[in-house]
Amino acid sequence: MKLVAAFVCGLALSGAACGSGDGGEAGFVSCTEAETVSGVGSVKICVETTGNEAQALQQSCNQASTSGTTTVTATFAAAPCSHVGALGACRLTTGGITEDGWYYNETIGDAGYTGLTSADVQMLCTQEGATFLPP
Repeated sequence: MKLVAAFVCGLALSGAACGSGDGGEAGFVSCTEAETVSGVGSVKICVETTGNEAQALQQSCNQASTSGTTTVTATFAAAPCSHVGALGACRLTTGGITEDGWYYNETIGDAGYTGLTSADVQMLCTQEGATFLPP
């Protein structure tokens, strides 16, 4: 669970506080990020936003990085996040900027942990002071 909490904190409002531009469908843009920690597991989340934040999200998204045992990959799309396999999202609004972080049903870790549940996502949203959005 610590991996997931750290991951959402790193994604939430990740530099999308400024910029201009339009996205695709109804102005939505998204960034799907996957974080893999060697020996621990991986988690996938998609952050979507609209309006003036679109360009900043695009600029911060198309980057891959590796630090120690952690690898992060990201893919930008001029479309909203997919809801296929989604467990729910946390909606954060800060300074007039709203981002939805969608979590997906995936296996995390090698120690028998079978992944997140919708209830886990609700708990994460509450801990972050965000609003839970059902799938």
